[in-house]
Amino acid sequence: MIVAVHRTQRLAMTDSGQLLPITDFLDAEAAWTDDPAEAVSCVAGKDGLWFAIDLKEFDRVHYQ
Repeated sequence: MIVAVHRTQRLAMTDSGQLLPITDFLDAEAAWTDDPAEAVSCVAGKDGLWFAIDLKEFDRVHYQ
C-alpha cells in the first residue's frame, strides 16, 4: 500500500518504508504529463512491484 507521494522527487513510499520511483504521471484526460502539478494519478514501482496511484487520495503538504 502507498502511504506517501513526493511529486517533485518522483517518489512513492509503501507502508513498509520502501521508496519506489514514479515512472509516469497522468492528467485528468488520462494523458501522460511531465508536470506533476497537473497529474491526478501516477504509476510507481520497480522489480515487479507496481502501483497505480490516485493522487486525489493524498493531501498536498508544502514544506518550507
